[in-house]
Amino acid sequence: MMRTCTKCKEQKGDSEFYDSPKERRCKSCVRISTKTYKENNKEKATESQRQSVKKRSDHYREYKRQWRIANREHLRMLHHQHYIENKEKYLEQSKEWRITHPKERKQTVDRYRNNNTEKIRASGRAQSERARMELSDNYMKSLIVQKSDLPPSLVPDSLIEAKREHIRLKRKLKEIKEKA
Repeated sequence: MMRTCTKCKEQKGDSEFYDSPKERRCKSCVRISTKTYKENNKEKATESQRQSVKKRSDHYREYKRQWRIANREHLRMLHHQHYIENKEKYLEQSKEWRITHPKERKQTVDRYRNNNTEKIRASGRAQSERARMELSDNYMKSLIVQKSDLPPSLVPDSLIEAKREHIRLKRKLKEIKEKA
């Protein structure tokens, strides 16, 4: 069915009009009129919007909560992308916070340690295993220090390399024996 807009006087289909029986203008004329009003009455329009939000704040809060739940992955991707683009800024803020809030930082660390002891132990075991398998410098130093009175700070690099080569040879010999 065709209707005539009272503002622009054009004939348009029903889909070009809002469902309100009081509104006789087409959607595009209503948008233009609303935009013009908001530009000419910014303070009044802002206050009206504020009052509307205040009146229906519970509704908005619930709507936003539902939207966040439905779009969790999208939001996660946006936040990650924003973090990557502003990584230096976030790292600097984090560093500043740690410096200016030492007590809160200690409480946070202590709380994490108390709540995640098993996770921390597992991580430590995995790190130790990686160091052992990769024959890291610290692992080599620990093996050398165990069998000598030398402190770790005085262990020379040449001794670390020699110990690393020694362990590689022992592992290779063990591998050959197991195949035979």
